[in-house]
Amino acid sequence: MTLLGARQFEDLPEALVGAFESESKSVVDLDSVGKLVLAGSKVTEGGGAVVWADWTDDELVAVLKSSGKTEITTESYEERTLYTTGKISAAVLGDDQFALGTPEVVRDIVDVWYGDAEPVGGTTLDSFERTPQEACVRFSFEKLRLACDGLAAQSEVYDSVTQIYGSVPPEGDEVRLRLRVESSAATTEVATAVSDALGLGNRDGSEVNTILPPKARDDVTVGHEHDFVSVEYTQNADEDVTSAGGIIETIVCMTGHSR
Repeated sequence: MTLLGARQFEDLPEALVGAFESESKSVVDLDSVGKLVLAGSKVTEGGGAVVWADWTDDELVAVLKSSGKTEITTESYEERTLYTTGKISAAVLGDDQFALGTPEVVRDIVDVWYGDAEPVGGTTLDSFERTPQEACVRFSFEKLRLACDGLAAQSEVYDSVTQIYGSVPPEGDEVRLRLRVESSAATTEVATAVSDALGLGNRDGSEVNTILPPKARDDVTVGHEHDFVSVEYTQNADEDVTSAGGIIETIVCMTGHSR
């Protein structure tokens, strides 16, 4: 999953990240995971995740140990047990709710759940709340720290894009991406630029700077409404590998929303 490959999430446990790979050998059974929300930080370089899963405390510790560290330290924080190994921490938020990530981000999440801290606000929260609650993955960000090798911001048109948000439905074979723009007047121009960036008008793939394979382009639709541009992809039943990650990476990099 491209989102988990971003640099702000590189300290997430290997078992959690690996569970989303096509040929996973992770100790995490995806059938036990209901939802995943990724969380960044404006204060630190790290990130974290809130996971809704059918785990026990011991299974949470096993996820932490997957990163190669066997020594786990514990401490009490806001009446929650905080487990830490190396640069990764985890906490049980509720019966089926868990926080994982860098120690600073996990403490921030616990502060929101049980302390007096306010959750992130502004357009980040507003955009996030536009995503379907029933989705298995929901996200909203201004920047996603991808490597963007060979992909770079292509047009000043994207200067009007302020937020990227979206979701993955429970079926897991789709991605619904939204680019929030400053004004409705810019949506048509941005939608056209996105279509060109994904090579939707060039099915043979020539002279298109995208990692989206030509055969997947028939499965992508681009549209626009009053303040956002939509990019939706449904994996074709004949495709063995999803192109969802390629779409997200292309959009994030070519709109200049990586860092």
